[in-house]
Amino acid sequence: MAEHLRAVTLRGLALRQITIFLRRKAQKGLFMEEKAKVTAAPTIAEQCGIKYKEVDGLFYPILGESDPRSYASLGKYGHRYLRVLMENDRYLYNKYFMQGVLFDKAAEYENYAWQLYDTVLQGISKVRGIALDTLEEKGFQVTFHENMQAAMTADEIVTEDLFATIDYNKRVRLEHAKENIAFEHAETQRMEA
Repeated sequence: MAEHLRAVTLRGLALRQITIFLRRKAQKGLFMEEKAKVTAAPTIAEQCGIKYKEVDGLFYPILGESDPRSYASLGKYGHRYLRVLMENDRYLYNKYFMQGVLFDKAAEYENYAWQLYDTVLQGISKVRGIALDTLEEKGFQVTFHENMQAAMTADEIVTEDLFATIDYNKRVRLEHAKENIAFEHAETQRMEA
């Protein structure tokens, strides 16, 4: 290290920074070891399909090697599905998460939601008479405003459909649980008689 410092004719702060850099470079093998994290149970990042490496006790994602079907590949409705499902039906969220199909379900819902959005948007545009041929008659701003209203209405319908689906699933699960309880109660009475 002394040879490197003699060759440098800088003074003061620059010399100090070079000295610190050379020390860190020499010590990197001792303190900055990269090692793969091996655990018995996969972490949440691994379950989401994100691979990472550990450097100095900090975990950095390896984005190039991560699963492309991960959380980052979901769009607007996929993220909304995950958020709403976690807030309103924690049972189903945890079930999907534990089975490892949570992101598949979110991607499936996203495809469905975009199809519903397109269908609703076409229906609204048809009913309200919004089309490109009316652009010259009404003007750009009016047509743009009508298209934005139609898009917001379609988005609200898709969101309400999500809440209705979650409520329906919860009601079906409740009815099924009540039937199971009634059946078990009848069985215990029959066994006691």
